[in-house]
Amino acid sequence: MSVKIRGGLNEMDVCGKKLLILGGSKLMEVIVNKARSMGVFTIVTDNRPISSAPVKLLADEYRDIDFSDYDAIKRLINDLHIDGVMTGFSDADLEKYLRICEDNNLPCYGGKKQFLIATDKSAFKKACVESGVPVIPGITAANVQDAKAFVEKIGFP
Repeated sequence: MSVKIRGGLNEMDVCGKKLLILGGSKLMEVIVNKARSMGVFTIVTDNRPISSAPVKLLADEYRDIDFSDYDAIKRLINDLHIDGVMTGFSDADLEKYLRICEDNNLPCYGGKKQFLIATDKSAFKKACVESGVPVIPGITAANVQDAKAFVEKIGFP
């Protein structure tokens, strides 16, 4: 089976590629299943037990490595000749994912700025305002009095 993915002017055959998936929670099941259906060899890494990381059992292979152990992840990527890294569904893991991709010269589906916008409510709201997307009025209150004054001024939504 050969699956083609179009990306701009380039076309890449992903069948037979190796994908390291960071995290083995139930939410990662869709990523593992989709990758495997495309002929991609999947390796899940998660230092938690199978009861907390059940997707390890769905992957072609798994490792009990915490993905904040950057040196161990780098060795794994080099030893297994991994072609790509993927994570999803957990904002807390995006910074680690980005670092792993950068440290290993692998593509990443976002950058520092995009992940900041995705994980920081103030940065997200600012990006919306700058892009002309309406947002609910709000402030960052330094104390309870400031918050109360703001609510009295605009009311509750």
